[in-house]
Amino acid sequence: MIPDKKQQRALPGVAATLAAGFDLTTRHLWLLLLPVMLDAFLWLGPRLSVRPLIMQRLQLWPQEPALAGMAEQVMMLAPYTNLFTLLSIPLIGVPVLLVGPAPEKTPLAVSVTEVTSITTWLAYSVLFLLLGLLLTAVYYTLIARTVRTNARHAMPAQGEAGASQPTTTPIPLVVHAWRTWVFLLVVGIALVFAFVLLYIPLSLVAVVASLLSPLLGTLVLLSGLVLLVWLILFAFFLPQSVALYGRLPHHALRESVQLIRRHGSSAMGLILVVILVNRLLAQFLWWMEDGTWITAVSILAHAFVSTSLLMATFIFYRDHTTAPHF
Repeated sequence: MIPDKKQQRALPGVAATLAAGFDLTTRHLWLLLLPVMLDAFLWLGPRLSVRPLIMQRLQLWPQEPALAGMAEQVMMLAPYTNLFTLLSIPLIGVPVLLVGPAPEKTPLAVSVTEVTSITTWLAYSVLFLLLGLLLTAVYYTLIARTVRTNARHAMPAQGEAGASQPTTTPIPLVVHAWRTWVFLLVVGIALVFAFVLLYIPLSLVAVVASLLSPLLGTLVLLSGLVLLVWLILFAFFLPQSVALYGRLPHHALRESVQLIRRHGSSAMGLILVVILVNRLLAQFLWWMEDGTWITAVSILAHAFVSTSLLMATFIFYRDHTTAPHF
């Protein structure tokens, strides 16, 4: 359920929500353990490189001047690929700094194993995506429990503001994390099918449109990209709904859409701040990366800020919804 208009006036703004996220994270610094450990593993742990597979595919590229620059860039990045980065699921995974190409220099020597088989690459990719989703479920569950516990402690103050947070008996942490993992897996599979169903007809329309005009074909593809972005935005709070209140995926999607529609300006403002701060921080910390132990400081800073921002999205969702299912 969404609070009525009288309750909306008492809800905290984006700045207050962000401040609450940073404050709650500061009081529960143990939440940084998972992103810090995963980042440390990607930094100094073993690597699985797909350089041979990339080089094989580059040999099949058309020898065109327009593609020469792109092929050269891909060739330069190939040695720094690392399949273990799939442990951080795109968009919703445990936030890590080293999600892109592996650092060229590290303070300790790292072992690199090259994957030469497509089958092996596919097997590793599926395995790491499943494990990454499990890590995400655990991470989100820990944040959700922290937010729910804080809500119970702050019940009198919230009652004065008009927000209703019913008292519930928490289910065991392992059961909660497992349930969250299953629901997120269902959502992931559904999104893949939705993307395929959208991409195939859109590609056919773009090909036909390109025969009439290259610009028209490009516009068709851009329209598909815009539609995909809007779908992601309207489903932004779906993981929070699943992890915080155990909603079923379709209920979580409906509630996320309703939240965006009824609190569009504040919700979009929060989403924009979260995305921009995460991107700018990651770029700045990557700029500071010099192959020394200073990367450890960058990892800690990134884990704290990204966890605080994610915490803020959970708080925002909590303050704009009521009546959890368990």
